[in-house]
Amino acid sequence: MAIPNEERKYSYADYLMWDEGERVELIDGEIFNMSLAPSRHHQRVLGELSRAFSTFLQSAECEVYFAPFDVRLFAEDKKDADIDNVVQPDLSVVCDKDKLVDKGCNGSPDKYELQGVFTEEDTVSVHILPELTLNLNDIFDTIDS
Repeated sequence: MAIPNEERKYSYADYLMWDEGERVELIDGEIFNMSLAPSRHHQRVLGELSRAFSTFLQSAECEVYFAPFDVRLFAEDKKDADIDNVVQPDLSVVCDKDKLVDKGCNGSPDKYELQGVFTEEDTVSVHILPELTLNLNDIFDTIDS
């Protein structure tokens, strides 16, 4: 089934019926088309960030996921027909294993852009992982070499 063009609110149940080749997100039930595949540079940055998070979290109960990975925001204890926020963040860290299902994450990941990633100068830190600080120069130096 193709993604409908009607102007109405949609749910995760609708989302599951659309063509898998279509990359969209649902925000408050509205469809947002995602851009084409990101640039090679973007993918390398994402790979380095994913590696840094994975290495840091190696002994933790957290898992790192990168797009495409469906995250159903505010979905705890909701049925598919009641979920109207589905996003595919570039990078997600999930520490609560109860949120993980085969089709992604039910609920907000523990690390998500809207929930506390801070950038100061050339470093990135995450509020739930205060002991982790990433030096962006190191990441970009690795990519540029």
